[in-house]
Amino acid sequence: MAPTNPTALADQLSAATRHARATVTAVADQIPGGALTDGALIPWIREQIEALLTALFAGAGHVCPHLNHLGSAPQPAIAAAWAPERLTCNTCAPTLLAAPGDTTCDRCSRPTPALHVGAVAAGLIIFHFALCPDCATEIGIPTPAAPDRP
Repeated sequence: MAPTNPTALADQLSAATRHARATVTAVADQIPGGALTDGALIPWIREQIEALLTALFAGAGHVCPHLNHLGSAPQPAIAAAWAPERLTCNTCAPTLLAAPGDTTCDRCSRPTPALHVGAVAAGLIIFHFALCPDCATEIGIPTPAAPDRP
């Protein structure tokens, strides 16, 4: 196998990072309060992503084989707070879906009828989370305003 051209790899990494950010931005445009383009700056989210990366580098996590293929171009990777230590490609992302009816907050583990579901782009990683309103407020995630009463 020929060595990878560093310039080409840097271009591919940059393109994949832009794609991840564009994906999250598209979600934000459709679901008010549903995505954060700079959410990785929020400490709790950053800690979750760092824990994922630490587990993966230690060999304790699971990486989708489509991401782990030598010679493949960099692509956005999908992770979720409710599936720690797992990283998938976009095609395999449905394997990360939470169980239907799961109303558990990813931060405090309490069930709640009104989860704030969102995603952030952190480099190549699109990180999904579901938080109760109290946790979302505590960590500084803007939540959509409640609809006006008739």
